[in-house]
Amino acid sequence: MQDKEAVALARKVVEQVKSLPGVTSVALASTLPLSFNGNTDWIRFVGRAYNGEHNEVNEREVSSDYFATLQAKLLRR
Repeated sequence: MQDKEAVALARKVVEQVKSLPGVTSVALASTLPLSFNGNTDWIRFVGRAYNGEHNEVNEREVSSDYFATLQAKLLRR
Protein backbone atom coordinates (compact mmCIF):
# COMPACT_ATOMS: atom_id res chain seq x y z
CA MET A 1 0.00 0.00 0.00
CA GLN A 2 1.36 3.42 -0.94
CA ASP A 3 1.56 6.21 1.66
CA LYS A 4 -1.26 8.14 -0.02
CA GLU A 5 -3.46 5.05 0.02
CA ALA A 6 -2.69 4.37 3.68
CA VAL A 7 -3.54 7.96 4.64
CA ALA A 8 -6.79 7.82 2.66
CA LEU A 9 -7.75 4.52 4.30
CA ALA A 10 -6.95 5.85 7.77
CA ARG A 11 -9.09 8.95 7.19
CA LYS A 12 -11.95 6.79 5.91
CA VAL A 13 -11.79 4.50 8.96
CA VAL A 14 -11.73 7.48 11.35
CA GLU A 15 -14.73 9.10 9.65
CA GLN A 16 -16.72 5.85 9.66
CA VAL A 17 -15.98 5.14 13.31
CA LYS A 18 -16.83 8.76 14.24
CA SER A 19 -20.25 8.31 12.68
CA LEU A 20 -21.14 5.36 14.92
CA PRO A 21 -23.70 6.03 17.66
CA GLY A 22 -22.13 6.89 21.01
CA VAL A 23 -18.66 7.55 19.62
CA THR A 24 -17.34 10.87 20.89
CA SER A 25 -13.70 10.77 19.81
CA VAL A 26 -11.51 8.70 17.49
CA ALA A 27 -7.77 8.43 17.02
CA LEU A 28 -5.25 6.13 15.42
CA ALA A 29 -1.91 4.90 16.76
CA SER A 30 0.75 2.60 15.42
CA THR A 31 1.05 0.93 18.85
CA LEU A 32 -1.47 0.50 21.65
CA PRO A 33 -1.32 3.04 24.50
CA LEU A 34 0.93 2.06 27.40
CA SER A 35 2.45 -0.84 25.48
CA PHE A 36 6.16 -0.97 24.90
CA ASN A 37 6.17 -2.80 21.60
CA GLY A 38 7.51 -1.02 18.59
CA ASN A 39 10.36 1.18 17.53
CA THR A 40 12.65 3.27 19.66
CA ASP A 41 14.71 6.39 18.98
CA TRP A 42 17.75 7.92 20.61
CA ILE A 43 17.28 11.47 21.84
CA ARG A 44 19.42 14.25 23.27
CA PHE A 45 18.23 17.06 25.50
CA VAL A 46 18.69 20.70 24.54
CA GLY A 47 20.95 22.46 27.01
CA ARG A 48 22.51 19.27 28.35
CA ALA A 49 25.98 18.19 27.35
CA TYR A 50 26.16 14.85 25.53
CA ASN A 51 27.82 12.38 27.89
CA GLY A 52 28.21 9.54 25.38
CA GLU A 53 25.20 7.60 26.68
CA HIS A 54 22.09 7.13 24.59
CA ASN A 55 18.70 8.15 25.93
CA GLU A 56 16.27 5.74 24.30
CA VAL A 57 12.53 6.44 24.03
CA ASN A 58 9.63 4.49 22.58
CA GLU A 59 8.28 5.82 19.31
CA ARG A 60 4.82 5.61 17.78
CA GLU A 61 2.85 7.41 15.13
CA VAL A 62 -0.48 8.88 16.25
CA SER A 63 -3.27 10.88 14.66
CA SER A 64 -4.03 14.47 15.62
CA ASP A 65 -6.81 13.60 18.09
CA TYR A 66 -4.76 10.95 19.96
CA PHE A 67 -4.31 12.82 23.24
CA ALA A 68 -7.84 14.25 23.20
CA THR A 69 -9.28 10.78 22.62
CA LEU A 70 -7.29 9.39 25.55
CA GLN A 71 -8.30 12.48 27.56
CA ALA A 72 -4.60 12.95 28.31
CA LYS A 73 -2.60 16.14 28.48
CA LEU A 74 0.82 16.46 26.96
CA LEU A 75 3.05 18.03 29.60
CA ARG A 76 6.18 20.04 29.07
CA ARG A 77 8.80 20.52 31.74
